[in-house]
Amino acid sequence: YRTGIRRQVDRPRTTRCHRLIGKLLTLTPKSHAPTSEKRLEIAQSDIQINGLAQRANSILERMELCSPMALDWKRSRRPLQKPKSNNSIEGDNIEHPAPDNSNVVDPVEKSERLLSILMEPPSKTYLQLHDNNDPFHQYQYPKHLENTKHESPAPTRKIYTMVLLSFAKESGPIHVAQQAEDVVWSMIVRANQLLKLDQLLEISERSDNIEQLALENLNPSAEHWNCVLQCWSISTDRDRGFHAYSFLMSWLEWNKRCEAGECSSKVSAPDMTSYHSVLWACLQESRASDGNDKIEDARAREMGSGVAIRLWRGVEKSNLSLDAASYTLFLRAICQTSELPSKSSSCKALVALARVFRRCCDDGMVSLDVLEIVRDATTESQLKKLVGKNVTLVDEGGTALPTANMLFRLPAEWTVNT
Repeated sequence: YRTGIRRQVDRPRTTRCHRLIGKLLTLTPKSHAPTSEKRLEIAQSDIQINGLAQRANSILERMELCSPMALDWKRSRRPLQKPKSNNSIEGDNIEHPAPDNSNVVDPVEKSERLLSILMEPPSKTYLQLHDNNDPFHQYQYPKHLENTKHESPAPTRKIYTMVLLSFAKESGPIHVAQQAEDVVWSMIVRANQLLKLDQLLEISERSDNIEQLALENLNPSAEHWNCVLQCWSISTDRDRGFHAYSFLMSWLEWNKRCEAGECSSKVSAPDMTSYHSVLWACLQESRASDGNDKIEDARAREMGSGVAIRLWRGVEKSNLSLDAASYTLFLRAICQTSELPSKSSSCKALVALARVFRRCCDDGMVSLDVLEIVRDATTESQLKKLVGKNVTLVDEGGTALPTANMLFRLPAEWTVNT
């Protein structure tokens, strides 16, 4: 038995970590977060093992701590010693002039300069990506790895993608989705590190491993951002709608910074999957059993309605094309507030409902679900203003018509695309 050989065999490498995270991903549900009324129960019962995403994230964190980027530059400082300069030869009384070394770069000084550039703290964003008390957190690693002769495991884009896909399918408390957010910001931080290595390419030699990492694009795409939003949509936290909307706004602000030239990341704009995930996070199912839980559920529904209203204002300014499912989600999220139906015409939820329904009519997306939501959230006079005076709401005996009968009485252009 030889300890050295055993350690070489059991040594964690990038390929082994990749296979292990991929195995964890295979134990998750096949599809992403389900979009149904009982999505939380389905997500929790379909997962065979709880905490798979957190296990994969733990492996990823260890790989980031063993980052070969900082290790290679740390190793480049050690082997070279600064030579002593002797202006005179021993045993000779004649002093010889020192050679002109103005064009020769001292290797120790060069290594110190490269390391100082790499270790320079990155510019802080509004999200405070780095801890104020520990600005070099991303460069920490176990000290015994400094003297190792083997390649350290380094996270790749595929590994980041697999970890985020596992988070997109796992429901849990607030810290689960927060860990998913940290994975995206870690990709951005690591991409900035690779950018610095590209800047050092002309003034230093790099190992093959470093050059391969520098050529890899670790900037998050829309798929990575959407995985975090999907994780928030199935979170068990009551404030998940607010947190999902905050992360979406962080995404948009990061795109603005990239467009302004503050970073080299490629801009990936949110799509309808992003907005659907935020809307599902805004919806609050009533699962309360006692008085305190009912109060918390009511507060969460009010917050979700307010978030949906602000989200709709952003959609109006964009060029996104909505479908019938999008209008249904918007109306459900807005109308879950206790303020509706309201007799006050200045109610924010009522005003937002009218604007969503009007655009839905213009796009020809009025469906039976849309009409039922609007009918339940408005009074008879308000509904008549929305659908028009020519649409009858009651029969000859004064009985309210079923919603399906009302749908056939609407103008044909309102339902042409459903």
